[in-house]
Amino acid sequence: MSGSQRTRVRLAQNLFASETAARTLAAGADLTPGDLVFDLGAGTGAVTAALLAVGVRVVAVERDANLARKLRARFDGRPVTVVEADLRDVRFRPPFKVVSNPPFNVTAELMRRLLTAAPAPDAAALVLQREAAEKYGGVRLAAVSLQARPWFALDVTRPFSRRDFVPAPSVDVALLRITRKVTPDVAADHAAAWRGFVRYALARPSPDAWRTFRGLISNLQWRRLSQDLAIAPHTLRADLTYPQWLALFRFVRRCAPAAKRRRFGGD
Repeated sequence: MSGSQRTRVRLAQNLFASETAARTLAAGADLTPGDLVFDLGAGTGAVTAALLAVGVRVVAVERDANLARKLRARFDGRPVTVVEADLRDVRFRPPFKVVSNPPFNVTAELMRRLLTAAPAPDAAALVLQREAAEKYGGVRLAAVSLQARPWFALDVTRPFSRRDFVPAPSVDVALLRITRKVTPDVAADHAAAWRGFVRYALARPSPDAWRTFRGLISNLQWRRLSQDLAIAPHTLRADLTYPQWLALFRFVRRCAPAAKRRRFGGD
């Protein structure tokens, strides 16, 4: 096993086995010719090559010095900038998009950066463990994706075959697509209140939806809201959909007394 291969194994990164799989990733991204696209964890350049075929400009980020050198040689004269760095440390230049098959063990940190830090991408397409992709883009939302939902649409768009990768992963893999919303669901001056509302709710000890919000919503209000929002009795907080979370937040901001809103930083 070469040094680069050992690095990939240590980082839990499974490179594409063929250009076909890389083209599938590029086709699943929201790209327009001329876009600036960051390929994070570029490896041998399969994704970078697929992106060039779409007509975009690429920043190929690769921490392995040997692979970075080969990337520069392979794409010499093409609209590719090779950056030898850890993908978690790269500096983004807006406006930009991200198309990446990153190491699985940096998923949480990468998602936090893309969804919560500035500058934010206009769009991203990421190859993730299917379980992680569904956590961020499915019904049961991770905290970071729930907090980001007013500004980003997150969707699991397609699976990949384990045979698409070298080495073949021991888990199922899927494509997570992230798109920044043109019109956010929460106004910019209410962003801190939304994030505080989510943090407050997720910190409640009971997993029951009603018990989660009873410090903000009266019993009578909850009975009416649960009917209007189709929240069944004994629904768990984890089973609430994003539209239900958003409706609850809007109700609390509009109707809860100021003393209750201050519990999560709402004004």
